[in-house]
Amino acid sequence: QSGGDVSLRSTPGHGTQVEYIAANGRTYLLYPGNKVIVHGSWRLERTAKPAIFNLCFKYPSNSYNPVTGQSGGSWECQIAGFYLRGIADHAKGDVLGLARSSAVPFVLSPARTSLSALIGKLSR
Repeated sequence: QSGGDVSLRSTPGHGTQVEYIAANGRTYLLYPGNKVIVHGSWRLERTAKPAIFNLCFKYPSNSYNPVTGQSGGSWECQIAGFYLRGIADHAKGDVLGLARSSAVPFVLSPARTSLSALIGKLSR
């Protein structure tokens, strides 16, 4: 699939997360330890400042954020620049096939890694 990017972020609490953000407003999150891909939605939102946008994500109501203790089901927004600064690695397109299946291609470890290392796991 084209028209989107895969981003790899490593953050305290969550560890490494990989997300395919599709151009059609859908997201596919590979979260450490999960056995299924979390399907969600994304949107950009204007703020009072013309050069600043919020990047908002919404995941299913049956999903759970172990760091914040929040269940999914509502939009959560942050300044887009903060999200982008957290990206450690990215690639054009759905390089891990996250949009093709609900099952994870492999169980993701929270340890730091790179997209090329994760793509290498697919060919094993």
